[in-house]
Amino acid sequence: MARPQKTGLDYFPFDVDFFDDEKMVCIGGEFGVKGELAAVKLLCAIYRNGYFAEWNELLRYKLLRQLPGVSAQLLEDIVNRLVIWGFFDRALFDSAHILTSEGIQRRYFETVSYTHLRAHETVL
Repeated sequence: MARPQKTGLDYFPFDVDFFDDEKMVCIGGEFGVKGELAAVKLLCAIYRNGYFAEWNELLRYKLLRQLPGVSAQLLEDIVNRLVIWGFFDRALFDSAHILTSEGIQRRYFETVSYTHLRAHETVL
């Protein structure tokens, strides 16, 4: 019996300048390390799922469990500011409560393509 195809990624590219990006500088300035950590946890949740995640009650509770000291209201504020700062696509968030961006989608498909190519390389 074949193994079921895995959804999402086991890892994703993480830019060493992530925290120097103006969006993260703003989030860090407003929310401190709680905001920065929430952004990283959100990226993990997104890439675990594929290239987007629905911002719903289940995801909120999962993240609250992973972010001690972060209240539900603080998490909502962080997500809303990430949308405002353009970390996530505003139109998709406003219309369907979807967390993604062009950059997230590009990195996802680049990683999937690279992983797929590596899986099919032959060793000589």
